[in-house]
Amino acid sequence: MLVDRGTLVHVHMDGDLKPLWKLIGESGVRGIDSLSPPPDNDTSLGQAHAMWPEMRLCPNFPSPVHLAEPEAIYATVQKLLNEAGHSGRLWIQISENVPPGVWRKSFPQIQRAIQEFGKP
Repeated sequence: MLVDRGTLVHVHMDGDLKPLWKLIGESGVRGIDSLSPPPDNDTSLGQAHAMWPEMRLCPNFPSPVHLAEPEAIYATVQKLLNEAGHSGRLWIQISENVPPGVWRKSFPQIQRAIQEFGKP
């Protein structure tokens, strides 16, 4: 009903989405909040970007990666950014399950990679 009224529908969808790919594309939803890319779940930003070129993607940064070494965290952010490209439709979130005590190591790496990726 909202789509029929011209409303941009943006929904929370984390978890394994592969069984829903076709339905998501047909749904009229144009934004996914908390998309959980690998290693957490089964849908990469590259796959989502290719399947739904008009979709705004707001992935949660993969929780286990916060525990990695700084360069691995940085490399993961670079991979996510490169998969989605400079589409203007990506917003990396830190919205769920940051392991206790690691944000001081992971957040600066996430911020650095995003700043270096820059605008198109």
